[in-house]
Amino acid sequence: MRAFVWRDKSEFKSALRDDDEAITHDPKNPVHYCNRGRDLRATNELNEAIADFDQAIRLDPKYTPAYVERGKTFASKREYYKAIGDFSEAIWCDPLAIDAYFNRGKAWHSKREYAKAVVDYNMVIRLDPESARA
Repeated sequence: MRAFVWRDKSEFKSALRDDDEAITHDPKNPVHYCNRGRDLRATNELNEAIADFDQAIRLDPKYTPAYVERGKTFASKREYYKAIGDFSEAIWCDPLAIDAYFNRGKAWHSKREYAKAVVDYNMVIRLDPESARA
C-alpha cells in the first residue's frame, strides 16, 4: 500500500522498491505486476513495463487492467495497432471498461481512423454520460 503514496508523490523509484517487495511476498498476484508495470512506464522503462503486464496476463488472462495498461504502454511507444488489440481484449473481458474504450478511441484517433475513434468515444459517453473525457 505504501507504493500508492510514492506513486501519488511521483516518486516512482520508491514505488518500484515496494512493488518488488509485494511481488516477492505474493508472486502469483497479477495486481502487483500491473502496479510495477505502471511505475516502470512512469520511469520510461517501457519494455520492462510490457513484460510485467505480460506476466499479469499470464497469471490471470481475464485481468482487464493489465490489458489496458499494456495498451497504454504500446500507445506510448506509438505501436497503436498493438494498443488497439489490447484495448479490444480488455473490452472483451469487461464490456463496461470505460478506460479501454477511451484509450482505444485515442489510439484510433492517432491512426487517423476518426470514425472508429468516434464510435469508442460515443461508448464512453453512453457508459458515463457525465464523462468530460469523450
